[in-house]
Amino acid sequence: MAHEAINRTVQREGKITFRADYEIMPGFFYKGWASINMRAIKTRRFLPQVVTGVEQVNKYANQSADAYSDQLALQTEKTS
Repeated sequence: MAHEAINRTVQREGKITFRADYEIMPGFFYKGWASINMRAIKTRRFLPQVVTGVEQVNKYANQSADAYSDQLALQTEKTS
């Protein structure tokens, strides 16, 4: 029965960092960085009637879920 059910999760993650060191005007400097971390998670679940053991006409037969989530984290720092 365990081979009948499906529970799959796929996760993708990407990170990018920008570093800046500028002289905006004579004597006025900016130095710092910004980092972006992006994550996407896709989950698919299926629990068929043969695993739950309830009758086919029951509302709890063939349970399924399909979920997707995005996460974004932004970090910045001025170093001087």
